Amino acid sequence: MDLESRFDQTGYSRISRFCYRYRTSLLLSGALFIIGMALVASAATVFNSMQRTFDKPSSVVGYHSARLSAVWERLNSVVEARMLGTPDDVILPYQNVEELLKLQLDLVEASFRRAALSPLHLSRLQQYRGKLDATLQQLRTLVLHGDNEPANRARMRTLLDDGGQLVNLISLETSNAIAKADEAQRVLLIETGRFTLVLLAALVALGAVLAGGLIVVSSQRRELKMLAMTDGLTGLANRRVFMQQLEAEHLRAQRYELPVSLILVDLDYFKAINDNWGHPGGDAVLRAVSATLQSMSRQPDLVARIGGEEFAILMPETTLAAATDAATRYCEAIAAMVVQHAGHTLGVTASFGVAALRHDADPSAEATFTEADAALYRAKHCGRNRVIAAPVLSLAPELGNALYSPSSDISPTF
Repeated sequence: MDLESRFDQTGYSRISRFCYRYRTSLLLSGALFIIGMALVASAATVFNSMQRTFDKPSSVVGYHSARLSAVWERLNSVVEARMLGTPDDVILPYQNVEELLKLQLDLVEASFRRAALSPLHLSRLQQYRGKLDATLQQLRTLVLHGDNEPANRARMRTLLDDGGQLVNLISLETSNAIAKADEAQRVLLIETGRFTLVLLAALVALGAVLAGGLIVVSSQRRELKMLAMTDGLTGLANRRVFMQQLEAEHLRAQRYELPVSLILVDLDYFKAINDNWGHPGGDAVLRAVSATLQSMSRQPDLVARIGGEEFAILMPETTLAAATDAATRYCEAIAAMVVQHAGHTLGVTASFGVAALRHDADPSAEATFTEADAALYRAKHCGRNRVIAAPVLSLAPELGNALYSPSSDISPTF
């Protein structure tokens, strides 16, 4: 019995470690999944910020480019007014418009650099600006220092046409650079979006797998726990569970001063059944006895198989006399039981030892178990197929002060 107890404890310990490792791995996987989802959300936020960062400088470049064309049109109107002889006090002075145009060119180039647009387009823009600066210098000389002769007016118109073409070229380079940047940005965002979707799909799939694994492992864990708590042959509670419950009921009984009783059962001549009919026959008898004990027990009672052919019944809030009466009924029911196996009829009897918590003596579960075991031993030595209740003062054939109840004289049938 001690060896079997140690075996049950070792097996349950291994199962507990198995369940703990699975639970830990699942929790870790779940934490990684949550972290992965958080990373995806963060990546989406970063990509959105990248889009706003790209769009804003590009928009600024386009805005300054449009403003450059407007300022050039204003300069063109000032020069035309000068060529027509319009008084200086009714038009914006040429110097102010020219300074405004140069400032706008600086803004275009600065925003171009800040947006990190194509270096090739930036190089062309700078070339066009250099030519435009030279044209403006010639135009400035003619407007401020030249007369209003037809040759000068023709020259100014030529310079205005050249400058307009250069401004258009600058605007065109700006538009092309913005278009390329937008296309590169669009491709980047598409690829990033695809990658994000793939990553999200992988994480969702991982989550589904983890959820399925969690369900399966939880189910297996329940099954393993049930296996660790029950006897595989009879379906009754095993020795480890029974001893834990016995200890718990004794503590409760001591706290509230309640009775609690214990019945130990050992089948008589069970080895002969195994020798004559093999283990299948013995297993059939064990299952039949287990069903009989379970069916006759109350709902609060705990029936367990604690050894090969040994059973135990824990009866909370039950006095010794009531437990002895119940044991007598169990004994008679087992003796009257008929087991069919391989076309043969098998019979079996059992010996019973009954003990109860003694508040006036040692109130421990171990003491109660020892007294019930001594009573069972006495029942075996007094002829078997009977019930003996503790306290047993002697293990001699005489009953002494022990309570007993002999069952009917039915011998095992082989």
